[in-house]
Amino acid sequence: MGLVTGRRLGGAVVRSRVRRMVREAFRLNRHWIVDPVRMVLVARPSIVGKPLEMVERDLRRCLREAGLWRGSAEVRHPDRRVGVAREVGEAGGPGGGV
Repeated sequence: MGLVTGRRLGGAVVRSRVRRMVREAFRLNRHWIVDPVRMVLVARPSIVGKPLEMVERDLRRCLREAGLWRGSAEVRHPDRRVGVAREVGEAGGPGGGV
């Protein structure tokens, strides 16, 4: 998993905290992700200050939409490149965003 945290998120401390939260959300849910898969997550400014539970919820939603969540109705072939309409931390999705 690749993770992008740009400067517009905030200072180094804020960006590091966001990286730790997203990595922890990924770690806690990795057994539900279709293997093997390569992904790059892009953190958006709305993720700053959100609790881990909300970050986890948005990560799971993105994975479901991409068909990378085990138990999804449609699971895509792992060798195909998958584009996700929403990114982790993007507001405006169902139930809000992180």
